[in-house]
Amino acid sequence: MTSPLSRQTANLAATARRVAATAAQDGWQPSDAMTALRAIDHLITALARLGPPAAASLAPAQEAVEAMRHLIRTSPRPGDRAEDWVHRDMLVAERLWLEEQRRQPPGPPQ
Repeated sequence: MTSPLSRQTANLAATARRVAATAAQDGWQPSDAMTALRAIDHLITALARLGPPAAASLAPAQEAVEAMRHLIRTSPRPGDRAEDWVHRDMLVAERLWLEEQRRQPPGPPQ
């Protein structure tokens, strides 16, 4: 019989793979990245309880998490630059046009 921790870590690994696949396809939003970093924090804290050698070996990972948080907080957000607005507006216009084309009944053959 597997322990609850074994089941939870297996589920965690599977979820992490799905998150990575989705992020690879759709990209990261800053809020989603911050949530992922909080999850990593929890895991680092839990693993550090294995003892001082574990805590020492995880210190660089904790520093990397903090550096990533700083990077996210100080980076410009998508849409802050004028060219981002133009690109986004063009995509929205294209999607609206395509949706309108789908809604229109087919015209007479020409």
